[in-house]
Amino acid sequence: MTQYTYSRFSPRNPDFQRNKQALQAAFPAAIHIEDSARGRMAPLERPDFAALLASLQPGDVLIVNWLTSISRDFQLCQQVIAQLIEKRVTLQTHQPALVIQPDSESATTILALLYGYALADTRYRLQAAELSRQVLRDDPKAWQEKFRGRPADKKKHQQIAALLWEGKTLDEIAQRCQCSLSTVKRVKRKIRHFDESDSLRDRTKKPANH
Repeated sequence: MTQYTYSRFSPRNPDFQRNKQALQAAFPAAIHIEDSARGRMAPLERPDFAALLASLQPGDVLIVNWLTSISRDFQLCQQVIAQLIEKRVTLQTHQPALVIQPDSESATTILALLYGYALADTRYRLQAAELSRQVLRDDPKAWQEKFRGRPADKKKHQQIAALLWEGKTLDEIAQRCQCSLSTVKRVKRKIRHFDESDSLRDRTKKPANH
């Protein structure tokens, strides 16, 4: 059995260093992995996390500060925990303390909760996206003004905007739309004007525990 601690830097978490040090102090024998990825990325899009997940063996223990270290997206977090359970790996959190062991009642409960949260979150995202699209339909001139000077990209920009409102990550959108990351970021900046529902912001105001 090997213990691993994992931390991921977040610019929104001013306590990152303190949390990381507390995690390492609580589990001094564990191998610590600090992810080099920056920005909002799905867990398996982070090279360090993907490599760690692939290397875990049955009986190993993965320790994180809290579940948000894996992902703030309920569905992605649920999928990773399901993979850990399938690999017979125990997931442990530090603050607050929680142990999720394969075939345990806690594992079943956590997976069910995250699945339910993910469904509710998806419904909210779809509703928010529809509200934002309605704003564009009601004010087509405003849309044209935002994307003036790039008529050839209009269709792609609309596709990017729709995926942003659905909560997709920037990297995922860039790959799906076959465009640069800078293009996705540019569209995101431009459509904030229409984001009356705040759907482009992180949908949680929970403390940033990483």
